[in-house]
Amino acid sequence: MSGLSERERAAELVVDHPLGPAARRLAVHRSRKRIAAFRLHVPSTVAEAATLPAEHSDARVIAGGIDVINRMKAGEMIEDAVFVGRLESLRQIEVSQNALHIGAGCTHHELAASSIAVVALPALCSTWGTIAQQRIRFKGTVGGNLMAKEYSYEGAPILAAAGAELDFVTAGGTRTISCLDYFTTQPPDTGWLLGAIRVPCGHELRLIYDRSFKGVAGVVLAVRLAGGLVKSVRAAVTWACRSLHCADLPVAPLASLRSLAGNLASAYAAALSEPITDYIASGSYRRRIIEVHLRRALERAGGEQIA
Repeated sequence: MSGLSERERAAELVVDHPLGPAARRLAVHRSRKRIAAFRLHVPSTVAEAATLPAEHSDARVIAGGIDVINRMKAGEMIEDAVFVGRLESLRQIEVSQNALHIGAGCTHHELAASSIAVVALPALCSTWGTIAQQRIRFKGTVGGNLMAKEYSYEGAPILAAAGAELDFVTAGGTRTISCLDYFTTQPPDTGWLLGAIRVPCGHELRLIYDRSFKGVAGVVLAVRLAGGLVKSVRAAVTWACRSLHCADLPVAPLASLRSLAGNLASAYAAALSEPITDYIASGSYRRRIIEVHLRRALERAGGEQIA
C-alpha cells in the first residue's frame, strides 16, 4: 500500500479487513485514525459559510460534528468540511414577529434551557429537554439533528408538528421553507446552509409526546389554542417511518377531542405508508402503537383544562 494516498489507504482498510464486513466497519468506526485526509474550512461569517457548500459539492457542514465524524469513522470520505461551530450568530435564540428564532448552531441543551425560549414556547422546551442523552444534548445541535436526515431522529417530527419554518442561507440570499415541506416535498440541496428555525409563538402551543416506546413508534401531537379555541391540531410520527409523516387533523373544540380520539387516531394510522419492519418490530405492530399513542394523546388534550 506504500504507493497509495492516505485516502486510498483508508478505503483499502475498509475493503480488506480480514475478519469480514462487520469487523471492517467496526474497526474503522472505533478510531479517528482511519479518517482520510480532508480540507477543513473555518469561515468567519455566515455569508462566507453559505458560499462554501456551493463551491465544493462534496462539502459537509459541521458544528457539533457528531453525525459527520461518525460517518467518516465508518468509512465515508469527504473532500471538504465546513466548520460553523464558532459562528455566534448561528447560536442566538430570540423572539421576533410572533416567532421564536432558534439558531441552527444551538445545542439541544441551549434550546431546552433558554430563558427566552421557555417564556415563548414552554411546551417546546420541555419536550426538547427529553430527547437524546447527555453527551449529545451538550454537543449536538438543533440544525445538525435536522440536516442529518436520519429517520430515527426526533427533531424534524417535533418541529414539523409545531409548525416550524426553516431559514436557509444560500449564495443567492435567504430561502424559507416549512419544516414539513422540506422533509416531504423539497429535494435536498447541498448548497443550502441552515441558519435558523422559526417556530410560531403568537398562540399557545401544547405538545403531547410519549417516548415510552423509543425506537419502535411514537406520536407528537401539537395543539394550538387562541383564546381557548383550538386553531390547529397536527400529529407527526417518530421512529416508525423512514420518511417524515406529519399531517393536520380536523379542528374540533378542545372538549370534543376526547370523544373523537378513537376515530381520528384510527384514520391517521390507516393513512400511513407502510411503517418499518425490522428485528425490533413489525410494520403492523408499529402502526397499532401509533394509533394507540395518538388516541391517548388526543384524549389527554381533550381532558386538560385551559390555563
